[in-house]
Amino acid sequence: MTDAVEISLELDEIDTPEGCFWAQLIVHVEVTGRHILSAAITRIDVLDFANDSTEADDLPHSQRQGWGEEIASSVLHHGLLNEEQLLDQAIAEVERSVFSREESFREELARGHY
Repeated sequence: MTDAVEISLELDEIDTPEGCFWAQLIVHVEVTGRHILSAAITRIDVLDFANDSTEADDLPHSQRQGWGEEIASSVLHHGLLNEEQLLDQAIAEVERSVFSREESFREELARGHY
């Protein structure tokens, strides 16, 4: 069975040609058993960068978006996403989701809805 989950990761000290960043990444991961079928960065939020005179939130969206592309490139080029960590987090998220669905089903059974 294949499951898909979204995982939130915070990475700091992401070195790019534009500077050093701290960012939150949302990664879509598809897993089956103990194997990752695919993983894709779906969102990057720039949290901060190594420039004490400017805050990331004060910059135009277009500049932060450009930084997001630099961060994605650096993350992929330097292998900053650890496959084992992604797999462990994805499996934990799948297990939480299954447990939640089972709990909801039990609650519905207790109410006599099935």
